[in-house]
Amino acid sequence: MVPSYWGGAKEFHLLTEIDVQLVQWQSIGYNGVDRYLPEGIPLANAATVHETSTAELALALTLASQRGIAEFVRDGDAHRWDLRSFPSLADRRVLLIGYGGVSKAIEARLAGFEVQLTRLARTAREEQNLAGQMVEVRGLDALHGALAEADIVMLAVPLTAETKNLMDVEALAAMPDGALLVNVARGAVVDTDALVAELRSGRLRAALDVTNPSLSPKTTRCGTARMRLLLHTLVVIRVRCCREW
Repeated sequence: MVPSYWGGAKEFHLLTEIDVQLVQWQSIGYNGVDRYLPEGIPLANAATVHETSTAELALALTLASQRGIAEFVRDGDAHRWDLRSFPSLADRRVLLIGYGGVSKAIEARLAGFEVQLTRLARTAREEQNLAGQMVEVRGLDALHGALAEADIVMLAVPLTAETKNLMDVEALAAMPDGALLVNVARGAVVDTDALVAELRSGRLRAALDVTNPSLSPKTTRCGTARMRLLLHTLVVIRVRCCREW
């Protein structure tokens, strides 16, 4: 069985009525599926399918934020001319948190941008990147020190007990003034209240593909003050995964 890409988990109750030997999930992740999947039915996720598109989005979010694209679009909509300069991506210190398929694809796309790249994952190791080079991957125990040295932090980790609220008050406080947080992982990897506080103060910037809770047209119309603040910080709102995630 191949469930729908949008809201496919809600179809899992039908599995008890048919003979199924495998469920092919269309998302790169799988967190939350266990709430719906009947016991004993194997599940395959879509690893290697979405890495390229997610990496492209991560790079687009980063470039748009660094170059002030959202600000210029809003100025144009308001018929306002405000000449400003924005920092380049070149020469920035970029921290990749997570070093699976998505981060490797991001790294490959950053290769031409002359950035200083640091990799961080659950366990410290040396690993081969997509260019065939053996590169250093630091462990999560080095998180706060690595954050303090990063101009741009890019999140591409699965949502687990270990990564939930990974970017909490202390982690965000470790980032330098003016640093950019890019999240193409899961919304719950970031403590939303802590991030909103940093954004409201203007100390940090964010480009988010995901939020916790998820933003939606309903949230836009009648959401809380913190959700409205996040909405104006976003470059794009994630639409690629089920809303339960």
